[in-house]
Amino acid sequence: MQLNKTITMLSRRYLRTKTLQALFEFEIGNSVTPAVGEKNLFTSIRNLKSLSLIHFEIILNLKKLALERIENAKTKFLPSHEDLNPNLKFVQNSIFQILENNTDYQEQIKSNKIDVSPEIDIVKQIFQNLINSDEYKTYMSSDTSDFEEDMNFIMNIFKDFIVNNDALSSAYAEKNLHWYSDFFEAALLTAKSIKGLTPNYPKDQELPAFISDEDDDADDIVFVRTLYHSAIKNKDKYMEIIINRLENWDSDRLAVLDLIILKMALAEFIECPSVPIKVTINEYIELSKDYSTPKSKIFINGLLDKISIELLSKNIIQKTGRGLLT
Repeated sequence: MQLNKTITMLSRRYLRTKTLQALFEFEIGNSVTPAVGEKNLFTSIRNLKSLSLIHFEIILNLKKLALERIENAKTKFLPSHEDLNPNLKFVQNSIFQILENNTDYQEQIKSNKIDVSPEIDIVKQIFQNLINSDEYKTYMSSDTSDFEEDMNFIMNIFKDFIVNNDALSSAYAEKNLHWYSDFFEAALLTAKSIKGLTPNYPKDQELPAFISDEDDDADDIVFVRTLYHSAIKNKDKYMEIIINRLENWDSDRLAVLDLIILKMALAEFIECPSVPIKVTINEYIELSKDYSTPKSKIFINGLLDKISIELLSKNIIQKTGRGLLT
């Protein structure tokens, strides 16, 4: 599992996937109302935030282990000069200080009941691998000391020693089935937060990448709510559009997931003017590869292409800004 150094916002593919899962739950669960479904959907997305908080706590635990190592060295029977005068560059890394001093972060840890102590043996192994690495030795021997160097080092050890640790991802997958598939997406969220920190980051301000479903104006929130509610509210209209374009297909034979994917794509075509048509088609082809039948991608590709051309000609699809790049 590799963490790309290009840090983006919470990916739209992840949001589409979560919305697809919520719509499938709505479709098969007669007792699930749209309101309950939306609540469950955002609870699922918030779990990503919890996993990102776990990442940060693991990072901070590396500092705690480094401090313990320093104190233990001082209590040796015959401590060396280096034991008594340790290099404090790692434990004084400015990213650690920002997290420790950020009151919102500390409150998030408490309210989400984040505790990495059950995985402390894995974290200790991560720490041991870190201090034995050339990367760590180079950082500790560097004469420079600035925020950018500190941030880049934390980014690199997060990518190399935490994100790519199979034992860690497996341990959290056992706690929450969704977390294994969410581990990489949460890593992107964590990395974005680290990259968004500044030397004088406000102590009471939420970490940069974290979003809340209470923020009705957030682009990601609007996007999810639009897809979810439009696919439900307009399901009959969308079904009519789909059925009228079927050739040699019986609508009763269509897989439930294929129909949900098609309805979501129609919602995105019509209700999300800034998203280019080609992007929408490609994204839902990818979803069909992951969640539907082997033949679905060909079927969905052909049908969406045909529908988009027709709806564009009737001005039912109207794109603006970036969405004009069809």
